[in-house]
Amino acid sequence: MEHRLVCTGGDLLIRGAAADPDRAAVVMPGERRSYAELLAAAVDAARSLHGLGVRRGDRVGILMPNSLTYLESWFGAMLLGAVVVPVNSRFRTRELRHVMPDAEVTVLLVADEPGVVSFVDRITTAFPDLADQAGAAGGAPLELPDAPDLAHVVDFSSTGAPGVIDVGRWVDARADVAPDVVELAASRVTVRDPATIFYTSGTTSLPKGCILTHEAMVRQGQDTAERMDLRVGDVMFSPLPMFHSACSQPLFAMQWVVGTYCTMPTFDAAAGLQLIRDEGTTVMYTAFPPITDGLVDHPDYDPEPFRRVRSIFTVAPPTQLRQLEAKLPGTKVVTAFGMTEVAGSIAMSDPRDPLELRIAPGKPLRGAEVEIRDIVDDTPVPDGVEGQIVGRGPTLFSGYQGSPDLTAAVLDADGWYHTGDLGVIDENGLLHFRGRLKDMLKIGGENVASIEIESHIISHPEVNMAAVVGIPDARLGEVAVAYVEPVRGASLTPEDVIEWCRGEIASFKVPRHVELITEWPMSATKIRKVDLRERAAATFTGEATP
Repeated sequence: MEHRLVCTGGDLLIRGAAADPDRAAVVMPGERRSYAELLAAAVDAARSLHGLGVRRGDRVGILMPNSLTYLESWFGAMLLGAVVVPVNSRFRTRELRHVMPDAEVTVLLVADEPGVVSFVDRITTAFPDLADQAGAAGGAPLELPDAPDLAHVVDFSSTGAPGVIDVGRWVDARADVAPDVVELAASRVTVRDPATIFYTSGTTSLPKGCILTHEAMVRQGQDTAERMDLRVGDVMFSPLPMFHSACSQPLFAMQWVVGTYCTMPTFDAAAGLQLIRDEGTTVMYTAFPPITDGLVDHPDYDPEPFRRVRSIFTVAPPTQLRQLEAKLPGTKVVTAFGMTEVAGSIAMSDPRDPLELRIAPGKPLRGAEVEIRDIVDDTPVPDGVEGQIVGRGPTLFSGYQGSPDLTAAVLDADGWYHTGDLGVIDENGLLHFRGRLKDMLKIGGENVASIEIESHIISHPEVNMAAVVGIPDARLGEVAVAYVEPVRGASLTPEDVIEWCRGEIASFKVPRHVELITEWPMSATKIRKVDLRERAAATFTGEATP
């Protein structure tokens, strides 16, 4: 049995810099950092944070596009033992005014994405009292009634906004902090210390902060590397947002194998394909169909560079996964089941298995346990019987920030996390996802999982994506409405979608209404079904019949 040592997130980078200092740790279009360079920059970031008063356990928020600065600051904070709060780049005033005080952020690092979005403007809009903080630009602590813990906002874009510190002041803050101060701080961080608080998308309420320890994040990286058969020196393409555990999972996996992590500020298919070619990508972690399909369906897609790619990770229905693998020359498609509360994935398929086994989320990762429980009495059910997916293991979150009641509602006394998802374990021990426990329609007294209808619609050759929601119906209680994104250049009509369903699925499951769309309401990396339900209720009645 392989012996693996668990370390802190900061020690993971130190380990890589010692093993292969000159290897590229992170590559972005037009710039890169070796392991040695990334560590040196992280130490400098830690020195600046220390100079601004950050100590072990303090919370450091980061609101900026994917960048080397983002990762340098993240690892720098972990070296100090501070807790990183990656702020969702889609958050606006309401969410920002919730997250800053909820996470008890003491220093917030902000940078604009030139020509795309000003995160500095978002912060000054959310906290207008910044304009009255005359001394803050010189380093005086902030005094904000709506974010009482927030002492400093550092603006890496140097916009000159009132109340914030510019890059020059950030650099000056480290002048009196020697590197050995960081080394001593790093030596005191333990694997059970909190490392990161990811805020979940909050589709029905304000976001919840999932607290993840160093151990949870590092072991998730180790387990992912093991299951995906990642190797020393691998080059991974993964353009996922750094505010999400879908980034930290593959990032820490590549740190574990001392490989190269390729990403970009925001996903662009043409630039992504160029990066894959130029860097000799060997594995891909694209995770979500809009990214994965955006690459293989792009006019510039050339299968030749993909011959080097051993495996690609994405989450999609089985039909879509089969279609993806058919487009790739020799690349194995793998998928998983997970969520922020388990630091990424708790079960994942194996690229060494046959395709029909790989299109299910697979078996639990090392150390993890997964069970299916009866949705009424929470007792374990036999294989083949559907119920709620529950799991526990070393990558499980420590709880929701400041919300013991919410934590107690999903974590039982034995450490089992109740996911709120439906699933079944088959005769091969493979987990199959059946949809959200609450993402169920009640049509004429019958329980219908939205994913069941969605999976059939997606099997249509001219459908790229589908999402099904319910609307009230006087006769049946509820009926289905399908939102469908056609593939590029398709001549698909709503009637075509309904006809595709007729005779193939039970008549009561056939969508009563279909709307074709090209843009989805998104929350982080998931479709906001709450928005689709509101849209459907405002657009349709449930009286039509298929």
